[in-house]
Amino acid sequence: MGEDGREAHSARVGSDDRGNDVHDDRGPVAAGPVVLVTKLRPPAVREGTLPRESLQRRLEDAHAHRLTLVAGPAGFGKTTLLATWAERRASRRPLAWVSLDAADNDPAVLWSHVIAALRAALPQLVTAADPGAAGAAPLTQAVLPRLMNDLSESEPVDLVFDDVHRVTGDSSRDSLAWVLDHAPATVHIVMSSRTEPRLPLPTLRARGELLELRLEDLRFDDAEATELLNIGLGLGLAPDDIHALVERTEGWPAGLYLAGLSMRNAPDRHAFVSTFGASSRHVLDYLVDEVLLAHDPDLQDLMLRSSILEQLSGPSCDEILGRSNSARDLRELARTNLFLVPLDDRDEWYRFHHLFGQLLQVELQRRMPESVPELHKRAASWHRSHGDVRAAIDHALDGEDFATAAELVQGCWPEFANAGHYQTTLGWLQRFPDPVFDADVRLLVVKAWVLSLCGQRADAAAVLNDVDRFSPYPSGKLPDGFSSIESSVTTLRALLPWGDIGTQLTDARRACELEPPESKWYPCAAWSVAAALYYQDHLDEADTWFDEAFTRAVVSAQWIVATSSLAYRSMIAGAAGRRDDQQLLAEQAADLAAGCGLDDVVGEAHSAAGLSLAARGAYDQALPLLARGVTVMRAWGQPTELIRSLADYAFGLAASGQADVATAALEEARAIADACVDPAALPQRLGHITDHLTDAVVGRPGLTDRETEIVGLLRDGLTEREIADRLYISFNTVHTHVRSIYKKLGVASRVDALNRAAQARQGT
Repeated sequence: MGEDGREAHSARVGSDDRGNDVHDDRGPVAAGPVVLVTKLRPPAVREGTLPRESLQRRLEDAHAHRLTLVAGPAGFGKTTLLATWAERRASRRPLAWVSLDAADNDPAVLWSHVIAALRAALPQLVTAADPGAAGAAPLTQAVLPRLMNDLSESEPVDLVFDDVHRVTGDSSRDSLAWVLDHAPATVHIVMSSRTEPRLPLPTLRARGELLELRLEDLRFDDAEATELLNIGLGLGLAPDDIHALVERTEGWPAGLYLAGLSMRNAPDRHAFVSTFGASSRHVLDYLVDEVLLAHDPDLQDLMLRSSILEQLSGPSCDEILGRSNSARDLRELARTNLFLVPLDDRDEWYRFHHLFGQLLQVELQRRMPESVPELHKRAASWHRSHGDVRAAIDHALDGEDFATAAELVQGCWPEFANAGHYQTTLGWLQRFPDPVFDADVRLLVVKAWVLSLCGQRADAAAVLNDVDRFSPYPSGKLPDGFSSIESSVTTLRALLPWGDIGTQLTDARRACELEPPESKWYPCAAWSVAAALYYQDHLDEADTWFDEAFTRAVVSAQWIVATSSLAYRSMIAGAAGRRDDQQLLAEQAADLAAGCGLDDVVGEAHSAAGLSLAARGAYDQALPLLARGVTVMRAWGQPTELIRSLADYAFGLAASGQADVATAALEEARAIADACVDPAALPQRLGHITDHLTDAVVGRPGLTDRETEIVGLLRDGLTEREIADRLYISFNTVHTHVRSIYKKLGVASRVDALNRAAQARQGT
């Protein structure tokens, strides 16, 4: 399968029951990736928040545009503006909200949250789009087109991406651009960003499809500043003082607010205004000197030390900071400090305004640098015990607790791969210092797997060479469930033969020796044996191994291996002429793929279904499935499986009389086979299809047995209705066969069909 195809099968099916938690005696240690519901709602609009009516009026008809962009530096009220707008629209139009963060640089994380937000906003939305089931294929190839198609049939919805500037990874940014270009008219996209997003804005602007609120729009004017400072904060400033503050802060809302907080205790507010610095840096200095000092030492300590957390709650702060009553203090801070943002309706979870949080972290590092690593270690322990392995790893790395981080990564990588979160895992691996990384063969093995899953074949091979430096490998079972390092490396190589079938079979048999049958990885090893035998044309033995792989996979809930094994068994049955078995197994594979969300992963299920239909003459239904099988396998890029899927497609095309397209598919397959080290029996199979195609061109069109039988009955003068009665099948089935016969023979009437068939029998 793919440029890392089959190991995608292996890693995804290597998880425990497709993402269930794995425990040790300290609690959950490898919980699969989860959707954070706190990212899926706008922050609550607080009492006293300036509504900014002029901007709200501009947003009122925003849905008439494809994109609404609110762009400006930190502290200009972008999120607050959109949250107020969202609250006002709540009763009139569905709205899906996603607050973006660094984790969304993994496109699977990003779109898992987007789909969850859309489902919450549109309860009637039915979509099979699953970012976690895309494997290494770009989401823009299958997942996002499917989602856009489903949204085109839903009611209109506003889709808000808050803090787009936090998404810096190319894959995630490209996916946002793709959706913006392909979103249906039912979807109005809204984005807020501190920076200019890398999107086709000039094109949208030229088409009148872009509504923009920029820095000049977001600045406070004198009237808004008066409302904030005199009505909201009760400062009683003179109009000239307010105008001076607006000019010196250049209308920066956060700067005005900080200045207002600073003036509360100023004995001479006019004098304060006259000396107030104009630069943003000067304004920010007040945050530390005045805002923090306005609180008692305990609350200052809470704010500083909890700033390491992405999200805060009373229990987490109590345990991590070693204090009590954090929930009460957080509620009080949220009430009195606009820079602590509630994330739910129960006052349980909060986050700091990003700008405020960053400044607190700088101040924490200045005041008590020795405490920062220990705080991160405690945070890692708390998140680990509460099942949030992603946050646990991030904090362990931030706290330079590399032993804990390595243990967690080694244990959870299959769950994250299972959800398609390859970039997340690679990001963790890149954060380990080189000396730590190079000395830990287990981390190197994880890196080899994940690089393979990302299609980086050369890089993965280089890492495997580094792994070989540790041979003989240290003994002992690995956190991901492999019985040993040798077993993990051997299984990876067996699942990723890159066109060397002989070596694949050797590695696969060895992997089966290294993994006990009850291991969750054993089905992957058994599948590899079966696949190698299949490509060597040892079909009976391959069928036995595929059956074994399927049985073990079902027990271990390894649904990709199970689905693939059924599909290959269907193709083997078809090659043996067992049409009923072929059809049954193909239908079972298709049902399992659909039920487990694997349509975009297990391309052989589509190929098997297409071949089964082609064997019954239903070419109109077969060819789209065979083509889809090629598409999925092309995304994975595994040479032998891509050759097989192209060969299956070419066979269907040849049988249906589409010689030119069949020839092109065969030529591509031959070129790939020529580059393989050991393609086994695949060249011979391509030769058989070429012979079949040649026969079709010269007059022997490759009719199925049933079609040949129907031609004979047509020759006897029976009508289609009489043929249906004679064969005990429906009239519609007969009519479908007749249309297929006409197509293969290149004719449009019964007389021409009988004449053409007679010529074919004579070899002319």
